[in-house]
Amino acid sequence: MESIRRVSYDYTADDAGQVITGRKGEEYIVAYWDGSAPASIAKGQPVVIGYGVDGSDNIGPKVAAITTSAVPQRPAVALDALTTAGWYAFQVTGDAYGLVTGSADISAAGKLLELLNGATSFTYDGAARTVGSAAISGEAYTTANAALKAIYLFGEPVQIAAT
Repeated sequence: MESIRRVSYDYTADDAGQVITGRKGEEYIVAYWDGSAPASIAKGQPVVIGYGVDGSDNIGPKVAAITTSAVPQRPAVALDALTTAGWYAFQVTGDAYGLVTGSADISAAGKLLELLNGATSFTYDGAARTVGSAAISGEAYTTANAALKAIYLFGEPVQIAAT
C-alpha cells in the first residue's frame, strides 16, 4: 500500500460534499471541521461525517467527534493533522492509513475494526462483521498504544457502540 497522499487544495464551502476519487478507487469527501469537536485532529485519526453549518452558515458535510448513536454514522480518517477550522478532504473509502489501537486480537491482516464512543483510533471489532465494523486491518498490530497503520475503510455508515 502506498503512503497517504495528501489531497491538498484550498477548499471552501463551494466544495462542500464534493467526492474525490483517487487512483485506486479510494474516496474522499470535503467536509467542514469547526475546530471544536474534536478540539484537534491527528493524522489518520478517525472522525465521523455528519451534516451541519459551518462558520459562514453554509449547510453541508461536517466533521464530528465519535459518539454513541443509534443512527448510523459515516466514519472517515484525516489525511493530515488539523488545528485550524476549515474545509478539508477526509478519506471515507478504500486503502488508507488510520490510527489503530493494537491488541493481541489484531495478530494478522484482515481483522475487523470498529469505533467506540469517544474514540480517537480504531479498535478490534471481533471475528464476525457487525453493524459497527468500519474497517479491516491491513497489517498485524498487537501493541496497545495507537499508531498509524494500514487499513481498508468500508465506506458504509456504522453504529458507534458505547464500549
